[in-house]
Amino acid sequence: MKRRKIPYQEIDSHQLGNLVRGLLLQVCAIDDALSARLIQTNAEVADLIRGTRVSVDTLFNFATEMANQNKLAMRPSVLREATESLQRIYGNDLSRKGIELEIGVASNLVVDVPLRVVLRTIENLVSNASDAIGLGGGRIYISAEDLGSMIVCEVMDDGSGIPEEIRNRIFDPGQTTKENHNGRGLYLARHYLTRNHASIELTSPGPGGTKFTIHFPKP
Repeated sequence: MKRRKIPYQEIDSHQLGNLVRGLLLQVCAIDDALSARLIQTNAEVADLIRGTRVSVDTLFNFATEMANQNKLAMRPSVLREATESLQRIYGNDLSRKGIELEIGVASNLVVDVPLRVVLRTIENLVSNASDAIGLGGGRIYISAEDLGSMIVCEVMDDGSGIPEEIRNRIFDPGQTTKENHNGRGLYLARHYLTRNHASIELTSPGPGGTKFTIHFPKP
């Protein structure tokens, strides 16, 4: 039977979650069968399947977190909700790399920025930090404090740092240290923060780690 091709415009986050859930169940079944030695394959393929399981699990968690679009668009937003969402989304993948994600954000910190913008910004920084640390293990730390007129959030890692030649252009479109990436993540993060009267800066480029500082307005 020929399947109907569904235009991507018709797929909402709930449908995406259902699609990814089905894929995750299939990958988990294969991985579990490998672990129980019910099927045989070489070690390279087995590692690939297990890596795929982690990636699909991460995608499923992301789809789940994005399901409530109204909540993500609301302002003000609780900063802790964004950091806990990221912990659920990236926890398994970071653990597989030996990376510890630590969060020092109080539950009462509220910012006058949509949760979608907060989540997108910190997600981009955590993803970049994970790539900078690599598979050797390391630490990512997210902290925040109330300075009276604003909430200041810092995202730090102990990775390789940012190459000196692009530090002054790190927020420009097209600047990236990753292969096959368009280098728009930090550019868009700053763009949407600026539209919401917030700001982001690179306060410690490395070596020995990187620190970004975000200034959020309060309600």
